[in-house]
Amino acid sequence: MNRIFLILFCLFSLVTKLQAQNCDSLGQNPETAFPICAEGVFYQQNVPICSTVNLFVPGCSTSSSTNYENKNPFWYKFTCFTTGPLGFTINPINATDDYDWQLYDITGYNPVDVYYNNSLVVTGNWSGSPGPTGASATGVNYIQCASDPSTQTTPTFAFTPTVIQGHNYLLLVSHYSNNQSGYSLSFNIGKENITDHTLPVMQEVNADQCNGKLIKVKFNKKIKCSSLTNSGNLEFEVLTMSGTVLPSPVIIQANGNGCNNNFELDSISLYLSDILPAGTYKLRIKKGADANTLLDNCLNEIPQGSIIGPFIVTTKTNPKFTHTIKFGCTTDTVSYFIVDTTAITNYNWTFDNGFANTPNPVVYYTTFGIKITTLEVTDKNNCKISFKDTFNLYNTLIAAFEATPFVCPNDKAIILNKSIGDSILKWEWDFGNGYTIIENPPQLHTQYYQDNPLTNYDATIQLTIENNLGCKSIATNTIKIVKNCYIAVPSAFSPNGDGLNDYLYPLNAFKAKDLKFSIYNRYGTKIFYTEDWTKKWDGKMGGKDSDAGTYVWALSYFDVDKNQSIQTKGSSILIR
Repeated sequence: MNRIFLILFCLFSLVTKLQAQNCDSLGQNPETAFPICAEGVFYQQNVPICSTVNLFVPGCSTSSSTNYENKNPFWYKFTCFTTGPLGFTINPINATDDYDWQLYDITGYNPVDVYYNNSLVVTGNWSGSPGPTGASATGVNYIQCASDPSTQTTPTFAFTPTVIQGHNYLLLVSHYSNNQSGYSLSFNIGKENITDHTLPVMQEVNADQCNGKLIKVKFNKKIKCSSLTNSGNLEFEVLTMSGTVLPSPVIIQANGNGCNNNFELDSISLYLSDILPAGTYKLRIKKGADANTLLDNCLNEIPQGSIIGPFIVTTKTNPKFTHTIKFGCTTDTVSYFIVDTTAITNYNWTFDNGFANTPNPVVYYTTFGIKITTLEVTDKNNCKISFKDTFNLYNTLIAAFEATPFVCPNDKAIILNKSIGDSILKWEWDFGNGYTIIENPPQLHTQYYQDNPLTNYDATIQLTIENNLGCKSIATNTIKIVKNCYIAVPSAFSPNGDGLNDYLYPLNAFKAKDLKFSIYNRYGTKIFYTEDWTKKWDGKMGGKDSDAGTYVWALSYFDVDKNQSIQTKGSSILIR
């Protein structure tokens, strides 16, 4: 048991370690780097244990196989606004932790290029010594390679690099220690060089001309996603041109475009409770529940009460249509009419039985019932808008009925209407026994036929129904009138093909349920079996004629009249 437990524990530890290798949190990859502003201190309270693509370190990596492990990383991005030196400190929460870093200039490149383009490295420090690290005026003018802190103490600060105006940078912070204790990141030299003092403003606003419930707002710079509340009515309100707040529709949701996979947005989608009527409007920003409007990465705020506009909302195309129906017995003709074709440039109709791309199509239906029609139009703004309508072609007319399949002597046939139709006016019956009737509504009928006929014969029942359009439908059904319903097995048969007594089977088993019929040869071998009394033994076995002689049979069934199970046995002679 201890050994099994140890194996399971090792497997669990392996799975946990493999899962921990995925650096998939925001900020742990170059393309989702934290945007930072030098004015504040950035705190990372804990660091997930993971690693990504190994990194080239100038002066330390001699080949791709000696690249450094990108262990427990977090990435930060910033733009230089004034050329000059840059100094910063990474201060571990746990003073014995080892943190490393590397700075990249990615101007004109994609963030992930840091993994493959060695020329993007500006400077860094990979000392194994614990404690604070970063860039300072007293740091070394080279990248310190990895070291063993138990045998040597190496510099943990590099000399302040010069950042260039208009260039974009990525800073990697790597946590070499095998714990999740975090750090703080602060800038102490040249913080003004990477600080953007431009105030954020609403730069552009537009109503989506296709989606009448959507307003799009664009800003002059990146905005912190965390400064936007989901219900945008806290930060935005729609105004009429006179400056009054529009009472309805109201903003019910705000989505920061890009916030699903990043920390910042450059535009917002505002969703309304209903379609905004055609007209001209303005948009005003106000303070949200966090006591500010929207903030950039340096915590600059869009001035409260800022107004942008006007923006125009055009009349939405209405693809609504009507129809007229001309009913027929075999074909219904439906003519469609669009209410307003003024702004429509393209039509796309979908019917149960086909398609059309004309304004007012005529459709012929040969199957009736519920019909669904959809029209998708394209308007002058290249918007696609749909309208769906459902109606009933109620003149379905199908005559149908059920009847007792056979009638024994002194029994009656039961006939039940099963016709389908919404506007049937009359049901006309011919029961095949000389009796006819016209009725409305239809009734359950019982009919008697000839008692004790000399031979079996067929009677044909016919039902004709007629609806309010004068259309008719006819159904017929044949029932068998039998002279004898006494179940018996012949004592002899002669399978010679003369049409007389050629088969062995239970005779007249019209009222038998759950029937089972077996035949055995003189050796007790079962040579025939059926559960259908109309399936008869023809005196053959394996395609060859069986010998003349006596054959034993067994018959069991449930007698409907007597309401009891019957089991009987006997023998029959095969005559050649």
